Amino acid sequence: MKNNIDEILNRYPKKRIELNDKIKKIYKAYYLYSRSNRGVVKKTFMKFTNWMHLNVASGGYVNKILEMGAGNLNHVEFEKFEKYDVIEPSLFLYNTSENKSLISNHYINLTKLDEEQYDKIVSVATLEHLINLSYDIAKLSILLKENGSFKHAIPTEGSVLWYLSSRYISGLNFFIRHRLNFDNLLRYEHVNTAYEIEEIIKYFFEDVKIKRFPFNLRQLSIFTYIEAKNPKKKLASEFLNNYKCEYIEEDFDINENLE
Repeated sequence: MKNNIDEILNRYPKKRIELNDKIKKIYKAYYLYSRSNRGVVKKTFMKFTNWMHLNVASGGYVNKILEMGAGNLNHVEFEKFEKYDVIEPSLFLYNTSENKSLISNHYINLTKLDEEQYDKIVSVATLEHLINLSYDIAKLSILLKENGSFKHAIPTEGSVLWYLSSRYISGLNFFIRHRLNFDNLLRYEHVNTAYEIEEIIKYFFEDVKIKRFPFNLRQLSIFTYIEAKNPKKKLASEFLNNYKCEYIEEDFDINENLE
């Protein structure tokens, strides 16, 4: 088991594939559309994604929350809180949100956070995107208070049901709208499988619970919810102190004006 987690940790930081030039031209517009509820397909999909939001927001009122990869702030309305900080590198998503007034502090990435301690750390459909995942989970475990809650929902990337739904629902919708191959965009965005994410969280936390939708089996699920408690702060600190790789700060200001 130790050799397995070592092999997973050593995959990071990962490197993204090259994004198709034609997809670069529509990247921001598509991302804004994908976070909206416009169209029959999107409205239907949003009803399913509410399963992720509701699970992550469970537990009632907390004082301080940190959301990783907050996007256009579509999760904040599900939470009850005193203070809400976010990490979001894509300014074109954050700056177009109507919920910015609810945010206390906005950070570009985790390297800007050191002293804060949070009662709850969350994300929805974010961890599959992180090329610095091992560093990020270790750092988040240190930022969580000892009795805090760590709640994350992700697509079950790597499962049979996720593959079928992403290719033949999202993929078909993307092709109809743009006449482009969705697989290139999905492989560019989703660099981590659900299994990798689960194993890294298990490594840095003592107590981890997992449930899935619509069936509680990895291969027959579309979404996975992970709840962790009791961070291994000493282990995380040692990992970060020995982390020899450069933290990759990504620029998501994709050039849409390609020749």
